[in-house]
Amino acid sequence: MVINLALLGCGTVGLKFLELIQEKKSDLKNRYNIELSIVGVADSTGVAIDETGLDIDQIIEVKEKQRKIGLYPEKGELGVLGSGILDRVKVDVVIEAGVSDVETGGLSLEYAKKALGQGVHVVFVSKGALVHSYDELAQIAAKHNAELKVSGATAAALPTVDVALQSLAGTEIELIQGIFNGTTNYILTQMTQHEVSYQDALKKAQEKGIAEPDPTNDVEGYDTASKVLILANAVMNANLTFKDVEITGITEVTKKQIESARKNGQVIKLMGIVRKENGQIKAVVKPEKLIADHPMANVHNSEKGIHFVTDTMGDLTVIGGRSDPKAAAAAALKDTIMLTQNRVAFENIG
Repeated sequence: MVINLALLGCGTVGLKFLELIQEKKSDLKNRYNIELSIVGVADSTGVAIDETGLDIDQIIEVKEKQRKIGLYPEKGELGVLGSGILDRVKVDVVIEAGVSDVETGGLSLEYAKKALGQGVHVVFVSKGALVHSYDELAQIAAKHNAELKVSGATAAALPTVDVALQSLAGTEIELIQGIFNGTTNYILTQMTQHEVSYQDALKKAQEKGIAEPDPTNDVEGYDTASKVLILANAVMNANLTFKDVEITGITEVTKKQIESARKNGQVIKLMGIVRKENGQIKAVVKPEKLIADHPMANVHNSEKGIHFVTDTMGDLTVIGGRSDPKAAAAAALKDTIMLTQNRVAFENIG
């Protein structure tokens, strides 16, 4: 079965996604009987469109060497928005990998609304549209028999929403807590294991490429808050907004606090928490002192983890998963594959 994909956003993760589907081409055919055809790609400069499928190696070469998808030979167009792809070719699945804008949703929100309104499934890597308008997007998807897939936007390689909605189907999830940001966990691990300051740990993370040159989104807790918000809305139907999440980052965590926690048999971790309290759902991001046997206490360096508390299946913990662009791309590929295994989505594509 041939699945027509439109890749909207061709930054680091978008390029990794293209490389990955090339790498996995035979495996996808042999194991899942699917062929992924890239009929459209967009970046901030323009688009490349071909209903018969673009050459993936050429897309990568154009983007890496010329920096503008619109310069793709013959099929490229500068100055055209990604939404134009949906007007001109048949698309089964959109991979939304654009810039995240949690304040307005940005172009990602516009693209997602248009795609879902046409019955096109959307696999999200970027978080902005989901943070800003998850409920609206879910309603549009339901109305037009389309699906939202959000693995790449909720801790990537660490399965979160999939576990909640599939493995824990039929339960009432009372608590979700976890470590959802590899950068902050790496910094806190360095502070704990090597007794260094926050600034020294951050510098080391930046030198290793784990932390961005401007780490604000991670260290102030905003990235974790975005993921927690998506989880709350997707899993617990919370209908929360970003303003509803109580956020405290790690920039004020000191060596003294780390040492004090250690003396008491504790470890400090940046936790994302969604909890039901008196019929209300609350979402919090903050550094917490965890006792040694807490499920998240031994999640180290850039690893992530999630812990669920349910009414009928007890507790469930998942730990691990890479924390890099290839892992995010792999999560998007997983979501795309899962769409083909879902009967209703399969009928849409077929």
